[in-house]
Amino acid sequence: MRRTAVLGFLVLAVGCGSGEDQPAPAAEMSEPEAPAATNLADFAGTWAMQAMTEAGDSVLVEYEMFATDGTDGWSITFPDREPIPANSVEAAGDSVIVHLGPFSSALRDNVMVSTVTVFRIVDGNLTGYFTATYDTEGEDQILNGLQAGQRIR
Repeated sequence: MRRTAVLGFLVLAVGCGSGEDQPAPAAEMSEPEAPAATNLADFAGTWAMQAMTEAGDSVLVEYEMFATDGTDGWSITFPDREPIPANSVEAAGDSVIVHLGPFSSALRDNVMVSTVTVFRIVDGNLTGYFTATYDTEGEDQILNGLQAGQRIR
């Protein structure tokens, strides 16, 4: 019986090995790199914007967007209309998320809309995706699309 216990212990000790082939502890493993943090100052200025269909094949509406170097003071202005202030602006990773509305739709008469847009700067231009939620009788209607803009000031 003793011989079996000693052999069992030796098998267990050899089976566990020296630890050289085991992965490094979590503290020693490197973390994946996070995207570069957004600097809101990079977005500051006035942008000539186009909202397009999801396919990007036609322009739905043009407007100007005014962005500051912080989370306050952002707005959009459609032609011949008063500025619409952003409800909130959030920096997230390499993007900025802008919430607007509800405001009177530039595309649909007598309909209120709220939008959420995620913007990035790519090669000096503003690009992004938006979701517009139209407040209609019955269920709300959703429109998804693309944004593109160039800095004008």
